Amino acid sequence: MGTCGLERLLFLFRHIFSINQIAPLQNLKRPFYIGYLATAAPETSRFVHKVVGLIIIVLLGSGVIWTSIFADSTNGTFEYGVVKEWNGTIQLEPYPVLISNNRQFLIVAPFKHGAESLVKEYEGQSVAVHGSLIYRGGVNMIELADIQPDIASVSTSEPFSSRLWETEPQTLSGDIVDGKCWLGVMNPGEGLLHSACARLCLLGDIPPLFIVDGDVYVLVDQAGDAFKRESGKPSNGPATLITRLSLPRDGELRYAMVESLQVQSRD
Repeated sequence: MGTCGLERLLFLFRHIFSINQIAPLQNLKRPFYIGYLATAAPETSRFVHKVVGLIIIVLLGSGVIWTSIFADSTNGTFEYGVVKEWNGTIQLEPYPVLISNNRQFLIVAPFKHGAESLVKEYEGQSVAVHGSLIYRGGVNMIELADIQPDIASVSTSEPFSSRLWETEPQTLSGDIVDGKCWLGVMNPGEGLLHSACARLCLLGDIPPLFIVDGDVYVLVDQAGDAFKRESGKPSNGPATLITRLSLPRDGELRYAMVESLQVQSRD
């Protein structure tokens, strides 16, 4: 490398490391935080107080939101792992039901499935049902473990078509939920956090329930059959429906016959 080359290299180094290219520390507008000092600079102290205050507000707000999401989500009961026996008669329509000692129990299969395929051969027959009880709000459900004919019992079932209904429709606003989770299998079994799970349960033929002012109704269509939501439309969540309700009878489930329905999507 010649003399000319060395001069150019030295010039380059002087340019890069020139003290004029580095801002003096005393000209910095923002003070440094020095951890070993007893107190921080006033600007740093104010900044820390603001950040801590903001974090506290966010945590308090999150607690309020979380509480509202989980409100009233612990009333249901699922006797998981406890298998009991009931004797009664199977009613298949509109949803599988066991009628036992003047009480009605909705029947579902394990996981997110209805029980129609498991009990349809026993329609109208006396049976012994083994399963785990799920209950909430006066509504009972059995997660089926086993079903056998019971020749010792006498069938006392009445057809669903004999049910009496209100003559005039009314407009009600409430929430559509999947019966299994809402009754106690999941906590929460409703609301935004549970929306996707409820959608899958309803697709699996879990009976849909309509909750309005603390009352619980099983949804059916205008023909009195199992209610099926049109594909592509929200199936659960806050809803307004025009309906006729079944007249109450002791020990029986209440039904809501859907004539018109609007569901507010949670997505």
